[in-house]
Amino acid sequence: MTIQQFSDCMSLLFVGIGKPVERQTVNVYFELLGHHDADKFRAGCKKVLLSHRWATFPSIAELNDAAFDEHESNETILKRELENQRRQIESLEKFG
Repeated sequence: MTIQQFSDCMSLLFVGIGKPVERQTVNVYFELLGHHDADKFRAGCKKVLLSHRWATFPSIAELNDAAFDEHESNETILKRELENQRRQIESLEKFG
């Protein structure tokens, strides 16, 4: 993801949690979390906002887990869709 996309996600967290963090902290977060797909990371941030119960900024590990969970969810959906398509093709081949 780009630094701008990451900054947008961090802004979402700042507003949602109500606590800004230092620029150096944001740089470290980007270094460790910037490899995620922007849409999945944003979805993960929203998931954290909905489940994070304290007015503290979420840890790198918490955000990473949430973004990874989003990736896994999308991957699972894709696998299921591919399996359904495979079954449809088999049915068409078998029954015409």
